[in-house]
Amino acid sequence: MSPDPQEVPQRSPRGIEFAKQIPMNAEDIRVAAVDIPRLIEEPLRPAVKVLYDRNVRTFMSSANHDNNSDGKAHISIYLNSLSPRNREVLQRMTEESHAYIYSPTAILGKKSEFGQLVLSVDATDPDWIDKIVSLSLEQAQRFEEQPFLWCRRYTESELQEYAEVDPAEVKEGGKNESKNGRIFYDPETGLYFESLEHIQKFHGSMAKFGHDKDGKMLPEKF
Repeated sequence: MSPDPQEVPQRSPRGIEFAKQIPMNAEDIRVAAVDIPRLIEEPLRPAVKVLYDRNVRTFMSSANHDNNSDGKAHISIYLNSLSPRNREVLQRMTEESHAYIYSPTAILGKKSEFGQLVLSVDATDPDWIDKIVSLSLEQAQRFEEQPFLWCRRYTESELQEYAEVDPAEVKEGGKNESKNGRIFYDPETGLYFESLEHIQKFHGSMAKFGHDKDGKMLPEKF
């Protein structure tokens, strides 16, 4: 028997005034999906999770009352993280005025070209949060899964230079703390990664897309 509509709890509309700011969320979701709630503001979390699961590298987003009082939220993506097909997706979105592509700009200390998904909902809409969730998900789902090539991975010599940690200690399962975070050894590739999740994603990517540990692709699969 269907429940009485009056007994089904109704979610109260939430306008932009309920969208709280997370200060300093301009950083990569580069270690694990569990970082998303800590770094990404609530209305964009489902969309950013979709992009992360599809191996699209985001680096900055905003959907809060303080910074988006005009109603326009956004998610930024490194262009050099995109496969050719996903670049085409972003290009079509720019033609539809759902995104912009910016020339190389100083991001996190280095010059990078990036695209920005623009998510516009009237700031006076009492359902602003839910509509941003829906709109951002709709745009994120246009991107297809692509090879996971943007994760940081190191050879032994690169690890010593970058992290100042003895690779042998990491291999033995002892010390895996470096000056820049945690480091994990993958015996199958002989490389060092910043999370166990990235090792799993990288192996899944190699199996699905046919690239090697150096990221060299089989052109017909990319």
